[in-house]
Amino acid sequence: MNAPLSAARAEVVRAALDAVGPLPRAAATTAAVLAEAGFAAVVQPGAAQDSGWRRLAAGFGMAERRAGRPVDDVHVVVGRAARAGWHRLTALAAASGTPPEDLLPMADRVFEFTEALLRAITAGHVLSADRVSERAALLRDLAHGVPAGDMPRRAAAAGWSLPDRVVAVVPAHPVYVDAGDLDERVLVDTTRPCSCALLPPEAVAAAVTALAAGAPVGVGLPVPVHLAHRSAHYARQVVELARAAGSPPPVVHAADHLGALVARSDRDLARLVLREDLGPLAAQSPARRDRLVRTLAAWLDLHGDVRAVADHLDLHTETVRSRLRHLDGLVGPAARSPDTALVWRLALNSGLVDGR
Repeated sequence: MNAPLSAARAEVVRAALDAVGPLPRAAATTAAVLAEAGFAAVVQPGAAQDSGWRRLAAGFGMAERRAGRPVDDVHVVVGRAARAGWHRLTALAAASGTPPEDLLPMADRVFEFTEALLRAITAGHVLSADRVSERAALLRDLAHGVPAGDMPRRAAAAGWSLPDRVVAVVPAHPVYVDAGDLDERVLVDTTRPCSCALLPPEAVAAAVTALAAGAPVGVGLPVPVHLAHRSAHYARQVVELARAAGSPPPVVHAADHLGALVARSDRDLARLVLREDLGPLAAQSPARRDRLVRTLAAWLDLHGDVRAVADHLDLHTETVRSRLRHLDGLVGPAARSPDTALVWRLALNSGLVDGR
């Protein structure tokens, strides 16, 4: 073939990629490298014997499996690319005066390279399928507190880089995710709707974007890997709290609601301590109870500063004092004592007392 190789390579690679169609950036880069390796194997025999392209092809197969594309579909696309590249190559050869008999060995090399490429892609696809199963099992055990056994070995089998600490990200409703939207640091089950993902703290932002589907997403607390189930628990709890409060934000971080989580975890204790105090409040009309509880909540939040409470509630200071005296008459001054104030604060945060 007498045409300048660099120009011919560019045209053949472009024809192959056009036949494939649009791809994500990383996949497009890989496809271009593989197409160039194919051109070299066909036009310059021996130039593509390095196994580097085979490893790249296996990685491409793994990525396609993670994205949920069947290997047969990948084979069809590769065949389409090979055919388009070959057509362009023969056109260039004819235009440059290459004898037809010189094209026959090239045709054989096209078939040889395409077969080797498909074997490498398939091997990667199968390996990824095994890893998907391993990932699903490992996630299930970690998210439910089941001892995971030899963690480094299982993480390696799942293709998961084992972090020192993990954060659970939990969508309010299970959602299907495209693993192609997540990097390898995110441990997620792509075989079913995702109800939990585990990942290192630095990968939270990207995972939240992938898991958000019009409903709140809870982000747990960073914990050692063997306590991943606790982070998942906190993430679920904080989503429930946000939804119960109405109009929850798209992302709810457990770290922003520690008081409410602590209260929720020991509601029985708060209820026991406040059993007698809650009775007089419950006997009030809903409107009056709401006013008294909001005043107490503000008083606790603002550390007993009556003027700050008045400003916060847009009231006169005497109105605030009057409500506090009314509270003292109903539940006693202990509600504002240092020992009981914490319990009241937890009760207000956890929803044991209406009006917050």
